[in-house]
Order: sequence, then structure tokens, then C-alpha cells
Amino acid sequence: MLNLIKYSILWEFINRIIYLINKQDRSYNSRYCSNIHAAIITVFYMYHLFIDNFEDNTCNQINILSAGYVTFDLYRAISSKEYEYILHHFVMIFAIMPCILLDYGYDMIPLHYYYLIARAYLAESSTIFLNNCWLLIKNNKKNSIKFLINSSLLLLMFFFFRIINFSIILYEIIILEYNYFILIHLPLTCLNYIWFYKLLKKTQEVFIKNI
Repeated sequence: MLNLIKYSILWEFINRIIYLINKQDRSYNSRYCSNIHAAIITVFYMYHLFIDNFEDNTCNQINILSAGYVTFDLYRAISSKEYEYILHHFVMIFAIMPCILLDYGYDMIPLHYYYLIARAYLAESSTIFLNNCWLLIKNNKKNSIKFLINSSLLLLMFFFFRIINFSIILYEIIILEYNYFILIHLPLTCLNYIWFYKLLKKTQEVFIKNI
């Protein structure tokens, strides 16, 4: 638990540094923090899933780092009354909780649990393009080529890593009877379906508007 607090403070420190650079509010700068978190998670798990041998002890610290970020961003979500994000963040914390408990001698977690978390974390790759689109809209660059590229990559990555990937993981954990993980993964999967539907509707509106 001490590591969770330590990493939450670290993310707050990063947020303050970004503020000193651009003088923007917490909501705006949270997108940069989110991108930093997403980049770290994506590179780390892409490497450990597809290049290096996957081991639970190499993933524990990065999972706690991520839990620290989620705890840090939860304050913003609660302040902004973003209820979908609040649900998402609480579920994320409960998903990573066994990894935090491992620091205190709870060593009965199967390796496959870490593997499933790693695969689920690949969804963070789409977050980078989501934040880029949000920042471009805020800076009145909705009609730019950058926005077109980022929005296209967002839909592609979201569909592959958050719809297909999460659906397969959900099927696997039901077969494996990981009851705890089912309770966590099911609401996240449902949220991804809802968010993808909203993304498709938004894309359709933009497309019709530009015809």
C-alpha cells in the first residue's frame, strides 16, 4: 500500500511539472499524464508479451505504478462528476489489488492472472489517440489532418484492443472460472462497448457534417 501512495504522489508531481510548462488546468493536463501512463504501459507490456519471457515479478511494480496513476486521476474524475470514468477507475484498482497485496506476502496469484491483466492493459494503446483527439479539439484543430489520422487510429486500436481483445479475455476467464476477475472484467468490457458505440456515433456526425 505504501508503494501505491508513493506512485500517486509521483503522478501528482508530474502533473505539477506539466502545469509549470503550459499553465493549463488539471483537466487539460490530465490528458498529458494519461498519455505518459498509456505509453509506459503499452511499451512495457508489448515487450513482455511479444518479445521477452513473461514473468509476474517483472509486472508487479508497473501494475502498482498504474494503480498509482488511476488513484491520482480518480480525484479529477470525481471532481468533474465523470461517472463512467469513476466506475472504470475503481474497477481498475480492484483488478490490480492482488498485485498490490503481493507486496505483502500474498503469493497465491496464478501467473495466468498477470498474463490476462497484461493483455487487458494493451487497451491503453488506444488511449493515446483518444487524448490526442481531445487536445486537438480543444485547440480548434478538429479539421486538421492530425485529427483525421488520430481519430482513424483511435477507432482501429479501440476496436482491436478494447472490443475484440476484451471479448476474448472475458470468454477465457469464464472458461477458467476466475470468478473474481469475471466481476472486474465484465463491467470494463461493457464500458468499452458503450464507449465504442459513442465513438462511432461521433465519427458519423463528423462525417455527415463534412459532406
